[in-house]
Amino acid sequence: MRTDSLPIRRGLILLACAGAALSRGWAQEAELPAGMGSLLGLSSTRLLEIEERYRAADSSGDWQRGMTELAELARTARESGDHSAWIGAELAWVKLASHESDEEELADALQELVDRAREWGLSRQEAEIFTYWAGLLEGQGEWLMALRAHDGAAQVTLGDGMVNRALQSLLEMSRLCRENEHPWRLQQVWLRIGQVESSAVLDKSTRAQLEAERALAEPLMAPLVPLTAAAAHVDLQPAASAVKVSATHAEVGRARFLLTNESTATVRGTLKAEAKTGTVKKWESGSSGQWLTVGPANSKTPATPARRDLSLRPGERLSVYVEREMPGTQDTVNLTWSGPAGDAAAKAEYLFAAGEPLSSITSAGSFTLRPGWSVPFYHEINHRGPGVRVEDFQFEASVPCRLEILDVDGGSHPSVDAGRLLAVDADGDGVFTGPDDLLVSDINADKSPDLLIADRSRSLEIFAWPLVPVAPGESITLTARLRRPEEPGAWRTDAENSLSAPAAKKSR
Repeated sequence: MRTDSLPIRRGLILLACAGAALSRGWAQEAELPAGMGSLLGLSSTRLLEIEERYRAADSSGDWQRGMTELAELARTARESGDHSAWIGAELAWVKLASHESDEEELADALQELVDRAREWGLSRQEAEIFTYWAGLLEGQGEWLMALRAHDGAAQVTLGDGMVNRALQSLLEMSRLCRENEHPWRLQQVWLRIGQVESSAVLDKSTRAQLEAERALAEPLMAPLVPLTAAAAHVDLQPAASAVKVSATHAEVGRARFLLTNESTATVRGTLKAEAKTGTVKKWESGSSGQWLTVGPANSKTPATPARRDLSLRPGERLSVYVEREMPGTQDTVNLTWSGPAGDAAAKAEYLFAAGEPLSSITSAGSFTLRPGWSVPFYHEINHRGPGVRVEDFQFEASVPCRLEILDVDGGSHPSVDAGRLLAVDADGDGVFTGPDDLLVSDINADKSPDLLIADRSRSLEIFAWPLVPVAPGESITLTARLRRPEEPGAWRTDAENSLSAPAAKKSR
């Protein structure tokens, strides 16, 4: 399900005295004569007043009065075209609303604020929203989601040249990984910190914080296989994806690719898609990623490449979904990223088959290890029967790997909760009975992870963290299996992914 635009729910509708005017402001901008805002110094004055009103209400506990005052300030800022004060008043309003609203309502509001701050180029305020959101999520016990929120703050500030501010967010990410005893993610955070540290001049305070956190983090990373960061580029993965769906049920085949800017600078380039037999009929953009729809070509819509210019912040990872519609028996869609540092290519092959089972995993891919940048496998599960059922699933690696399985459909806010943890296989043996294993979802209590499926696709992400050195050019196989409830003893292999270490460079 796409979540490109999420409304503010009933708990976050502004008070009646200013609600109508402000709620209209979520969807439109007021005009202001050019230069007038800067001449009057509107933002600086209003932002001070917003901070004062917020602090007074927060300390006194009179949240409703403070929310009313902030709603009025937001309305005034909107009408004058003062985007900075508008965002500032609404963020302060949300902070007061957090005392009484539920988590989902707050997340809807914060996602909306993030989207508008990015649209308007308000980098500092976007980072402020992400940082506040991270604190809320950590308080709720969602440290992985808090990690993503801090990552969002790091991306926007680094992209705007605020290096010391970006490092503050990266150090918060280090702290979260360290306190939650996840050395693999911690190691990746420090490879990214090393990139930033080597390319910028840091102030004295940031340098002191960096050394203090490094001293705390190094003992946790010491037992891991050492990593050396690869040369930074824009990475497109998987290199190849295979999608097999049911023609009988007129299913849409869908592949997901990840476009990652591994550098410390914003990168601009072009993403091009070209189908072998079909044509790109639609290309949509939103906070959940890029969505391409490919359909059969005809005389009116012949096969043609489609292009989109994109800008990727430092460390930003963009999801690219490529859907192939019926009718058709098979097709290949090629993606090409072209940027200043070179090109990257990937392809998806689609097969529309007859006689598919009641449920199956429809996609698999070929991936390459990128030190410092975990690349999750992606699987969709299609169910073709009536009603709702529990489906057990299993993933097993050919070499020891820690496997973390997340439900992509478990979250609705792409900035932070693109997946919720379902299970952890700490030693990668395919079973979940070990002392360090974790089963968050086991509805039928059979010691295997599962989820409810119905007449729709369910999506999973699997992170694989090798526990042994992987030689250059060596490939790891990750097998994906399902088990039908009526056949509890029989696992059915549906897909195999490959994860390869980059080949060693040839000496000249």
